[in-house]
Amino acid sequence: MPHSLSDLPDLALDPVLQELYTAEDGLTALKSLSATNRHIRAAALPRIFSSIGVVGTLGACAGSMRDILTSGTLATYVRSFTLRVDVSEAVIHDYHTYYNDQTNTLARLVASSDAVECAKALVDLLIATAMQGLRSLTVEPHPIFDTTFVAAIFNHHLATSSVGLDLSHITSLSTSTCCTVVAAACPSVTRLELTVCHDDDTGITEEEAVIWGALTEVLYLTVGIMSACAA
Repeated sequence: MPHSLSDLPDLALDPVLQELYTAEDGLTALKSLSATNRHIRAAALPRIFSSIGVVGTLGACAGSMRDILTSGTLATYVRSFTLRVDVSEAVIHDYHTYYNDQTNTLARLVASSDAVECAKALVDLLIATAMQGLRSLTVEPHPIFDTTFVAAIFNHHLATSSVGLDLSHITSLSTSTCCTVVAAACPSVTRLELTVCHDDDTGITEEEAVIWGALTEVLYLTVGIMSACAA
């Protein structure tokens, strides 16, 4: 007879860990429990790392994604990945540096070394063999008002990447309508959540509507409207 959780065989331990994981503050509790011994930690790792997120500046996000790539087997547990990029500081810095040429801020940001590295790190992460168990992907700006800038970065660099981006294993996708580059890469999406960048002059364009409308496998669609976005 087992005297503790660590003595349970995996088939018996797994339902216990699942029950804990789905409880309120379950992830925190599961992390604490996993620190008690190696057997429980090994059994808990797939749930602890099933959903991960990266939030920060372009440079910080690139570094974090590289860390995931070099994490060894931990990346194989990831089923849901969220990338939230904050370009606010970069935009403000550009405004102050080129205050007589703010119309070219977007072009300079897209061409910046941090943008290039962040986009490359995202591509490398998504196509990595260890990440082929990924099923849910979220790519969005943080804050949401940076939508235009972030979408332009990924639309340019992912579209011109020398590596073909095939994410047919992704079934759930959340992003902004102007980040169209991920639409063609995710043909098998059944659950789609889109944020429309909308102000008095712009909303979803006809081209964007055609691109997203081509995802014929979608069964569940959620559309959110933001009243102000970067231009």
